[in-house]
Amino acid sequence: MAIINTGAIERNITGVNESETFTQDSRTNLLPYSEHFNFWTSNEVTTQRGFLAPDGSNNATKVVSNGSNSYIAKSSVASGNYARTIYAKTVSGSGTLQLLSHNANTNNIFTITENWQRFELNSTTQIPLNFYAVDFRGSSTLSEVIIWGAQLEEVSEATEYIPTSGSPVTIDNNSTSTVTNTGAVERGIEASHDANFVHPIGDEELVSDIDTDLSNSPAFAFAISQELGLSVGETYIVNYEIYNHTQGEIIARLGSSLGIQRGSNGVYSEELTAQSTSLIFQPRFNGFSGAIRNVSVKEVLVNRESTVTNTGAVEREIEASHDANFVHPLGDELITNGGFDSDSDWSKFGSWAISEGVASFDSSLSGAANIIQDIDSLESGKSYRLNFDVLESNGLNILYRLGVGTPFITLAQVQSNTSYSLNVPFSSTTKKLFLRGSSSFTGSIDNVSLKELLVNRESTVTNTGAVERNVSGINESNTF
Repeated sequence: MAIINTGAIERNITGVNESETFTQDSRTNLLPYSEHFNFWTSNEVTTQRGFLAPDGSNNATKVVSNGSNSYIAKSSVASGNYARTIYAKTVSGSGTLQLLSHNANTNNIFTITENWQRFELNSTTQIPLNFYAVDFRGSSTLSEVIIWGAQLEEVSEATEYIPTSGSPVTIDNNSTSTVTNTGAVERGIEASHDANFVHPIGDEELVSDIDTDLSNSPAFAFAISQELGLSVGETYIVNYEIYNHTQGEIIARLGSSLGIQRGSNGVYSEELTAQSTSLIFQPRFNGFSGAIRNVSVKEVLVNRESTVTNTGAVEREIEASHDANFVHPLGDELITNGGFDSDSDWSKFGSWAISEGVASFDSSLSGAANIIQDIDSLESGKSYRLNFDVLESNGLNILYRLGVGTPFITLAQVQSNTSYSLNVPFSSTTKKLFLRGSSSFTGSIDNVSLKELLVNRESTVTNTGAVERNVSGINESNTF
């Protein structure tokens, strides 16, 4: 199956020997930090990063107003009626809030609910040069909000979200693209091609009907499971819908392979590598009241005969890495001893200790303290993907940063048996990773990983969802 993704619009192709050709102009997100609001100008607000975002990462930011003149803004980034967008949801309940422009405008008052929404503004008359992510002044009724994914474009209508982390990003699509499914396997496959990845999945539904009410089920005392005969080590797409939700969170798992904690009504999709033969829905610590339906599990069709073509203009090895919604090519592993197999390579302070393959911390013994690793290969101006597992937690906060001179970013209310994936910018001459146990955190971590996000290159290579394989050079293909 040959799949070449150079486009940027959502199209689906199914069946064998079908193709679709399309074109789209280049697009630019002019905001240098679309998710890191601690790099914006803020006044009388508290920001806390680490909340669940629409793409399944923990990169959303909670913003709390602390006065009568509170806002978060980027100054002098627009020079006309550009398209402005941002995702927002409430912490609880609903209310109104002025987003995207100064509170002196009257067309920027939006109703915010507990569900993620993308808000758009296409004209600004008052103070048009500045982009206000949140302006609590004026007509707003909310005093706190969770935001993510700000975008500013020199167009009349907004396009799909482009993440940035340190500088504006342009996606150049001034070319014709073709996605073709040539049917390399002897059964139907679906090659779903959108702005970010093409992912072939099997057409065999592995789940029998599940429509289950988990109202008032206590955490770890009640769960539902179904034996599917999954192949351990293979990758599957798990889709499901939460409805009638009133409280608490639940997580889908294939053995020890965990999805994202979900705590609101919606349709969700997880990519999990099976560590058992069964699908389990497990309530989290605070219990779960709600219902689940439309559960689907399908195998990811990997190791098929596929061609991935690099049409970019840089000679650099890439690793095709695929997450819930966006695909970022990743560089090599930069952490040494991320699995804590030995008590080495890390500088420990306070009560941090490495033993039995984990790093543990007890704030009652030392207060807040850091565990640090020197990483000589960090380059200022680049961004990195930080992953780690929290094995045990009392439900409080871990902080992190790269280098010094920038504030720590708070990962709020971390949970046991949960994996976290975070994009972190680096702009310092001190080449270190800092992980910080807060003054109230007690728990343990494992499997720390840090890789460069290979973005902002002159390359259009994305992950076709076929297999992970290095491709280097210009206009080279690798068939396997």
